[in-house]
Amino acid sequence: MTAFDTPDRWLPFDGTAEEALIGCATVDPEKIIPLIASVPGDDLFYIPANRTIYGAMASMQEADMPIDAVTLTSFLHQSGDLDAVGGAIAVSRLTQLLPTAANAKFYLKLVTDKQQLRRIITTATDLVSKAHDSSMPMEDVQEQVELALHSLIRSSNTIAEPEMTWKQAINAARDHYEAVCLGTKEPGLSTGLGSLDRIIGGMVPGDMICIAGESGGGKTALALQIAGRLALKGERILVFTLEMTQQMVIDRLVSNIGGVNLTSLRMPEWPAHMIDRAGAALHRIAALDIIVRDDSDMTPTQMRSIAREANAKKHVGLIVLDYLQLVSPEKANNEQNREREVAKTSMAAKAMSKEIGCPVIVLSQLNENGKVRDSRQIFFDAKLALKILPTEDCEVNTRKLLIAKNTNGPSGDVITLAWNGQHVRFDDLSTKEQPK
Repeated sequence: MTAFDTPDRWLPFDGTAEEALIGCATVDPEKIIPLIASVPGDDLFYIPANRTIYGAMASMQEADMPIDAVTLTSFLHQSGDLDAVGGAIAVSRLTQLLPTAANAKFYLKLVTDKQQLRRIITTATDLVSKAHDSSMPMEDVQEQVELALHSLIRSSNTIAEPEMTWKQAINAARDHYEAVCLGTKEPGLSTGLGSLDRIIGGMVPGDMICIAGESGGGKTALALQIAGRLALKGERILVFTLEMTQQMVIDRLVSNIGGVNLTSLRMPEWPAHMIDRAGAALHRIAALDIIVRDDSDMTPTQMRSIAREANAKKHVGLIVLDYLQLVSPEKANNEQNREREVAKTSMAAKAMSKEIGCPVIVLSQLNENGKVRDSRQIFFDAKLALKILPTEDCEVNTRKLLIAKNTNGPSGDVITLAWNGQHVRFDDLSTKEQPK
């Protein structure tokens, strides 16, 4: 170890394991070089000479060149790197180590362990520097710490799957199209409403979806119904409700799923059939993977932190934010303009949908002119915008849903849905389209 004397030698590494791994690559380059390449990042080899030699071997294999002491020395000479790695003698020594190729994974584990320790040290040093930077707002420092640690944890999966090639992506797309065509796979996450799904093609992971409407117009009911249907299919659901309590969310799910009158849930002396229905609905809901956060003063940074933590344990299939204008601004935000404040929250929600890789439904109120309240940015950020039209424009026991924006299909269509206010439930008008 003392032979590799560098200014920053305090960073951990295992020179012997690095050389053994390169030796394995010369014995069986067809298997070992792809194995090494599966490790993310270009900092696997700490010793510069080893890093250069492996890079040359990878280039040679890509060019279908044979790899041995002679060809490797020639390649390094032509690239001008031979002297930097110690000359032909150093290359010959590495290729003559001849370790057992069967031990390659063991050598790789030793090398990746040191790689991860170096990353931990580097990350921790950088975070200490940021913590000492008094010019950075506390919330920004906290988010950068969390992002850095999250990235560090993800990078600990040292033997990562190779990135999908273009050809593999095309084949995957072909399989996806065939499955959608045959009806064995939904193009996106279903809303549970056939008339809506046929227009939007389902909800696409990574998209922000805005449901806008007047106060009491059914925004929350529609969002929670969609969330409940997906939860019944096994999806993990994360709900940020800044207006309702967790108990109120449960009440609505019991009413919607169990067919129980929502108002009656708050009244004494339940009839026997209502006790049975509510009990059965609670039993079904208890098995669902739904996370409800009813904090009333949550900031965008806090929401993204909660989403990351939930997603790390199991992939989150859908996030619901009820509603966007109630999200608290960052404490360090000195923005006095309400529209810009809400715009920043909207952009944060959009970024969260991309980061977590799931649809994010944000609810928004409409102003007196029928436009999204406080910020045009919400409509701009949304890939899909749905407006629940005022009740005076609808017949009894119906609601009209305007597809105000749809980047993946047609917009401007108006869907008429059946509305059961007692059970806070939307249904397709045709019985053939009733959600399962």
